[in-house]
Amino acid sequence: MDVMAAMDREFHEQPDRVIAIVGAAYLDSTLESLLRGVLIDSHDEVERLLRPDAPLGANGARCQLAYCLGLITRDQRDDLKTIAKIRNAFAHDFNVATFDVSPVRDYCSSLKNPEQLAAMPGQLFSGDTAKRLTEYVREITSTPRE
Repeated sequence: MDVMAAMDREFHEQPDRVIAIVGAAYLDSTLESLLRGVLIDSHDEVERLLRPDAPLGANGARCQLAYCLGLITRDQRDDLKTIAKIRNAFAHDFNVATFDVSPVRDYCSSLKNPEQLAAMPGQLFSGDTAKRLTEYVREITSTPRE
């Protein structure tokens, strides 16, 4: 909950375009770190795969490899692909200024992890804690922007 609250504070005042582009970059960086954590301990060899112009330099290739290695679930892979579409819409179409326009709104509504995230507190905690966390997650994921 602390991480989600910190991210909410970080992005709260930022425009939608910043959230989409910086948020997607954060997720790509996290995915790169995940791959670096499982690849061999040879900086030069790993760098040859992960630098931007390399075979695993693109977000899509990283997502696919992480999924094929069993590091992320199918839903996580699909959501990462959808987030890449959202990022690209904001980065390449200057008519897209908010999360509330099509196709961005539709991409956001197709994300699977907000619903999975909302279900987690009930699986991990009991009673009032589970209820409070579930309400918090639903509140922070209730709009396309969130």
